[in-house]
Amino acid sequence: MKYLSRSKYIIAVLLFSAVMFSLISLVNHYQFRTYCLDLGLYNKIAYDYAHFKVNDFQVFAEFGDKPTPCLADHFDLYLMIFSPLVYVFGTYTLLIVQILALLLGCLGMYKLISLYTENKLYSTLAALSFSLFFGVVHAAAYDYHSNVVIASVLPWFMYCFKKKSYAWSTFLLFFMFIGKENAALFVLFVVAGLAWDHRKDRKSLIYLAVYAVCCLVYSYIILSIVMPSLNTTGEYRGFARYAQWGDSFGSMFVYLISHPLETIAAFFDHPNKVEFFVCLLLSGGIICFAKPNYLIMLIPLAAQKMLANDLYFWGIEFQYNVEMAPVLVAGVFIILSGWKKQKIAGIAAVASTALLILVSVYTTTNHTYCGIRKEQVRLFSHKHYTNDNIPVREAYKMIEAIPDTASVGTAMPLLPHVSLREHVYLINHYYEEHLADYLFLLKTDVKDFDAVLENYSIVSNKDNLYLLKKR
Repeated sequence: MKYLSRSKYIIAVLLFSAVMFSLISLVNHYQFRTYCLDLGLYNKIAYDYAHFKVNDFQVFAEFGDKPTPCLADHFDLYLMIFSPLVYVFGTYTLLIVQILALLLGCLGMYKLISLYTENKLYSTLAALSFSLFFGVVHAAAYDYHSNVVIASVLPWFMYCFKKKSYAWSTFLLFFMFIGKENAALFVLFVVAGLAWDHRKDRKSLIYLAVYAVCCLVYSYIILSIVMPSLNTTGEYRGFARYAQWGDSFGSMFVYLISHPLETIAAFFDHPNKVEFFVCLLLSGGIICFAKPNYLIMLIPLAAQKMLANDLYFWGIEFQYNVEMAPVLVAGVFIILSGWKKQKIAGIAAVASTALLILVSVYTTTNHTYCGIRKEQVRLFSHKHYTNDNIPVREAYKMIEAIPDTASVGTAMPLLPHVSLREHVYLINHYYEEHLADYLFLLKTDVKDFDAVLENYSIVSNKDNLYLLKKR
């Protein structure tokens, strides 16, 4: 009881966050608002790992003739670690892992700020700000992604390093590396930013220098050697989104630094990009100008977003902003904890948190999305708990009628629910070529439904939803 009394504020924040993330993420999955990209694919990858197989993207037709290991697309080893859990939590596994990771990140932020001040207000508001940061909310609303886990580990890395627990910080450094192929480049800038805070500590600087070298070496090995060797083309697939700048890291770097005005313009040449930066500034970016080393940490994340040729990268949606949460929130409250006039700092902390929350409210209520459906993030809306396009109860009855060993061709929003099997295909690519045992589909997704019925008989249907069995 004494411990609970001391920790009642962070416990309240964690309970609130757990309920919020669950209402967003788990409800979306139950209501068939998770998709083949990305939860369905990641579920299938985890299922294959759990059965000691390497996924080869056979879900998609474009990889059908040349099987490609999933690690050629994203070098993500977290899915290997989490894969045994599919036996326990089924198709909800990765969503539950993501929620738990976010809660740990929230606690890590609380612990980190507690090292800088004994004022529980700062620590509690920091934890709350992490959970309510718009990048975190949107990441929770859109399937599962391993960079959410990376973002949740970062506060603990900073906490351990601040405490000089170098063994733990080194372990967490490499644990972040294995989450995604570009994680080490992001962590490189985090390490560079931390060097300023620890500039008077020689031992810490030595560790940070070693960490920086590890970041560079790991990035080179994974991006330039391992992933190209796994790809059937012998190239790193990630360059496709940045083809306009060059065909290699070297050529991209040379072009960008030799055309500075064009590079700068590329960060602000679309309304979605401008809106993102405004939201970022209002969510703590303005305060971080007092210690720009925390803004430096965001450089690779901003470049990854704004220099891509993909519209979905630029804005406030999806999972592309989640890593910014621990950096900005930590920066804001570390800065405020160092102010001499603590009364003013306390007011600024409350105001900053309130403004961050208002930004998240804006991004979930008044914004026209280019990708995420509004009901995915509006957890206070009735539409969030219903689905007008898919009869949910009948859909689960149809899923129960499909044998676990049967191959299934299915639609984008249905695939995550039938992904834990040996053979599952995205129907608009695969049903003609493979003639799966069952088709679980939305009639409107098929151009010629009568042609499909030449090979399949109707098992059951409701409105636009059909379960078909191969004749």
